[in-house]
Amino acid sequence: MRRDDPEFLDSPDRYASDLEANLRDIRRLNAWFGGTRLAVDGLERVLKGKRHAGVLDVATGSADIPLAMSRWGTSHGVDLKVVGVDVSRAVVAAARRHVAGSDVRLAQADARALPWRDGTFDVVCCCLALHHFSPDEAAQVLSEMWRVASHAIVVTDLTRSYIAYAGTWLATRTVTSNLLTRHDGPLSVLRAYTPTEVRRLANLANISPATVKTYPLFRQVLVAWKDGPPINE
Repeated sequence: MRRDDPEFLDSPDRYASDLEANLRDIRRLNAWFGGTRLAVDGLERVLKGKRHAGVLDVATGSADIPLAMSRWGTSHGVDLKVVGVDVSRAVVAAARRHVAGSDVRLAQADARALPWRDGTFDVVCCCLALHHFSPDEAAQVLSEMWRVASHAIVVTDLTRSYIAYAGTWLATRTVTSNLLTRHDGPLSVLRAYTPTEVRRLANLANISPATVKTYPLFRQVLVAWKDGPPINE
């Protein structure tokens, strides 16, 4: 049964003293356990053959994944204009410090009501954040992503299971003493959706066709193309 208890990161202003360390922990965990790599691979998958693209990352956190995407574009000769958005002013401020000197742009915006016109970005991503939203809100986020995307959307997240919960609990106790990380890490797994639930959310958002694939370390990726998937997908 999915849990919907709020994570501490959902109220960053209440935990300002621990926020920077928590975001640093999330960046490390994303790098160590494949979250960053999966997001970049998903972007590469939908941009195959394209040399220019505008990319939006919603609920971006400290923008470590947009930064990795921008670096991938530079190293592969793909001109990417990457924008990361988060609803929290404090989180956006922390993200600005993390990506300073890069080409990544940041803005404060609510993933449930994105302030851009239809089809503004080629690709819209949501990386390891969909579980922060209740089912109704998650469907709304997906619908907004689909609306402002002209080519494809990519969603990466955890997959809920008891084994994933146990592994995350152990990992957060091993790598950090941060209050937010230790509380939110295991809870994120309990709030995460199963692949079947993610497909149902995509259907509620009128996103079709969408594929959901699972990966090691309790990860999953949803990809949907506006014009349908390529023949070789």
